[in-house]
Amino acid sequence: MHESIRGEWVVWLLVVAGLAVVEIGLAFARPVLSGDIRHLDEAPQIAERLHERSDLSVLIGGNSLIGEGLDPSLLDSLLSRDLGREVHGAMVRPDATGPLEWDYLFRKLVFNPGFVPDVLVLGFGPGHLRDRPASSAYLRLAVHHVDGSDIGRLWTEELHDFESRVGFFLARISMTFGLRDRISSRILATVVPGYRDRAAILLITQPGAGSASAPTYQHLVALLDEAGRWDLPVVLVPMPQPATYPVEQEVLRIAAARNVAVLDVRPVEGLSVASFPDGKHLSAQGRRTFTRWLAGPLAQSLPESLRND
Repeated sequence: MHESIRGEWVVWLLVVAGLAVVEIGLAFARPVLSGDIRHLDEAPQIAERLHERSDLSVLIGGNSLIGEGLDPSLLDSLLSRDLGREVHGAMVRPDATGPLEWDYLFRKLVFNPGFVPDVLVLGFGPGHLRDRPASSAYLRLAVHHVDGSDIGRLWTEELHDFESRVGFFLARISMTFGLRDRISSRILATVVPGYRDRAAILLITQPGAGSASAPTYQHLVALLDEAGRWDLPVVLVPMPQPATYPVEQEVLRIAAARNVAVLDVRPVEGLSVASFPDGKHLSAQGRRTFTRWLAGPLAQSLPESLRND
């Protein structure tokens, strides 16, 4: 009997030790699992460094559409020229995200610590500003996006089912559990030719994925209202795509009610279907073309106090 109990304890200790080794290994391997993980790990420092700048600070947010579609360094130089003052920009653009993630992420990076820039520019694609359920993204919310002070809000307003709450808690305390989708993607990218490109195209549609019910925009409203409480000007930028798409009327209404500029500069001269090699994201040349096209209108859209400081 005692031998059996001792054997069970040995097995459990080995399991715990094995999990601990995996967790420690992931702590070191985490940055190489995904460039997106590495970017999100660096995001708090990005926001803090931008806040410490004495010049005009522009935080650029969104997903991979703006990550691949806008050149921050080129935009800095063009805005500095147009505004006659030093402009410094930085970008936080986690892949396959929308207002659900941005609402929590910018609270964590910007509003909760008080690292508020002078301007927030948000790029989006077709349908990307719609809400989607937090239960579909609780792993990434737990690992990357939700500040500890906002967990209560998430549980009260978003995660109502037992499975999502338990999953969120496990992802919060276990890197292995929280990064399991990234680990799977890494393995698939290794063994399946072309998986990474196809997955990127599929993921970018998730934020705007619709349903039979009418779309809602509660997270967009929450993010814009929080920016308003900090007197942070926000500029919404519909990103170019191979096929034109309308900016949803409800988005325009929400923005107008909060004095938020929607800077629709499409169509962009110099861009064609060939500028989107994967069907969604701009090429390097397309990125430079769009940045040059956007800079002038963006400078003009800023509040006069920022243009004439």
